[in-house]
Amino acid sequence: MKCYLDEMEPITGVVDLHRKISIYEADVNNFGSMTKAFGQSKLVLNCIGPYSLLGEPVVKACVESKSHYMDLSGEPLFLESMDLKYNQAARENGIYIVGSCGMDSIPSDIGTQYLKQKFNGQLNHVDHCLELWSHKDCKFSYATWISLLKERNLFTKQSRGYIVPFPGSDRSVVKRTQLYRYALFNELPVQMEAYYAIPDLKQLLRMMMLNFNLKLFTKYQFTEKLLKEYGHIFSMGLFKKNVFPNRDHLRENKFRLSLIGHGWPTSIPQLSMNEANMTKRSALIINGGDGAYTETATIAVQTALNLLDQISKQEINRTIPCGVITPASIIECELLVSKLIQEEVVVEDFEPVVEEAEVELVAEVHAVGPQDSVVVVDELVPTIVPSIRIDHDLSVEVRVEEEGRLAEEEEEEATPGIEVDAADVVVEEEEDRDVLN
Repeated sequence: MKCYLDEMEPITGVVDLHRKISIYEADVNNFGSMTKAFGQSKLVLNCIGPYSLLGEPVVKACVESKSHYMDLSGEPLFLESMDLKYNQAARENGIYIVGSCGMDSIPSDIGTQYLKQKFNGQLNHVDHCLELWSHKDCKFSYATWISLLKERNLFTKQSRGYIVPFPGSDRSVVKRTQLYRYALFNELPVQMEAYYAIPDLKQLLRMMMLNFNLKLFTKYQFTEKLLKEYGHIFSMGLFKKNVFPNRDHLRENKFRLSLIGHGWPTSIPQLSMNEANMTKRSALIINGGDGAYTETATIAVQTALNLLDQISKQEINRTIPCGVITPASIIECELLVSKLIQEEVVVEDFEPVVEEAEVELVAEVHAVGPQDSVVVVDELVPTIVPSIRIDHDLSVEVRVEEEGRLAEEEEEEATPGIEVDAADVVVEEEEDRDVLN
């Protein structure tokens, strides 16, 4: 840590930086060291992973030392299990535990709530579409590969065209936020679906092979050991042990998250809202550099500063109960968005232009992606499933098919709360730590 702070001196312009910042040792395998270190802090930002293996002791130590907690987890099972296990204890100890404060899932969670606040009418549902551009030789942390093994049950849906359901934490986090804000502030919940855009056939085939390997080899303990030991083979070189991302490669990586909102204009009374008059459209585009590392660091730091400010306000006037909550449950969305714009994470929001003849939204994407790229959205209603295709010119076309949503999704929306089957969560801690080491 001292060496790293020395490297930061030319960037920050601060001499003897390592002497001016206190350094405490907190070993995840030594609970006492964590409570001692965390007791000196108001907010702990947990950056270690995979969280399914290493996250819970840190959460427990924060509860014990009464320190507020935030992390960068994109693992839904971990996030939801922490809610089940520690929400009551965190509430009794007067602390906030806020997960998923990095690329997973600040853009989606804050973006949905921001779009909801800016929507000139009643927002009903939002479709998220994530696009990534990476250097061809870019490698990612091996801990991320182990995290994927723990979230294997998410790789079950089939792709539609060039779009596949996004298997991260975004949908889970956004749903928890909307349920929380409905219970606390009586805000009408917004539904959402998350998708990942695959730009070409080569990457599509690579993703299909990765999906196949995860689904097939995580069924049995023996084959899962092979995945852990030979991840560089099963991930087709995307993840390698002891190989860390190259900073020059990271500078070429980019992401774009498009959020397309659908709802009713203000002129329609709430009792008269139906599928036929759901004509209001609005879009939010979030564009940035490397989402896995560079922008995650930027997003996490700005979120931490915003969270500290909100914690101070809540100590004076408590309007949000302590406990395990999601980012948009407490973060001030507009303030965070303005800070991210200052840090060159570009956020664009649009008011739609609706052509009555075709009922289409055409929103020009300014300063985001290639020139003349256009977002085209056909009419969507809550009871149909959109089929999305990303063309090579990076325009987005959403086609509507006459299909109803799955009955199990309807039951899930109708039943508040979170259920986790303990039988689905199998953690071989010692073995997985050996693989990471």
